[in-house]
Amino acid sequence: MNALIRLLYSLLIAGAVVAFIGVGAHTVYPGPEFPDPGFQSFSSNASDEQLNKEQQENDKKWRQFQDKQKEQNKNVTYIVLASAVVVTGLGLLLIKRRSDVVGEGFSLGGVATSLYAVITASMADHDLLRFLAVTLLLVSSVVLAHKRFIEPQTKKSAKKKR
Repeated sequence: MNALIRLLYSLLIAGAVVAFIGVGAHTVYPGPEFPDPGFQSFSSNASDEQLNKEQQENDKKWRQFQDKQKEQNKNVTYIVLASAVVVTGLGLLLIKRRSDVVGEGFSLGGVATSLYAVITASMADHDLLRFLAVTLLLVSSVVLAHKRFIEPQTKKSAKKKR
């Protein structure tokens, strides 16, 4: 039962870390305002030329909005990636100092934040940034698994050989 409670607290901390970083990034760097669709002259007596002109203006506004949104997602990805590195490192440091539950929570939160960065990089439609985010996700997952599962077994094996 104690192991289950420890796991739940670690997952709670991880979720709180991801939420904190995600909400913080979008608070610091908010997205663009959604464009007003318009169609002021949409009536039965409006000419096709007038409607086409308004449609083209609305399409232009929509493309500008999408470009701004991609730029915002790209910048949020940078913020989230940097935060993921810091939080994962902090978690590994806490694990090393025997604060297991909090350290695991921070480490898992950092890995989950890397996953969030993959999503925002995909929304930004930025291939290099997406690759960087996936690389960070892979590296942080492997390092965390190594520190938590392989290193302790190696230390136990070394003590038994003495």
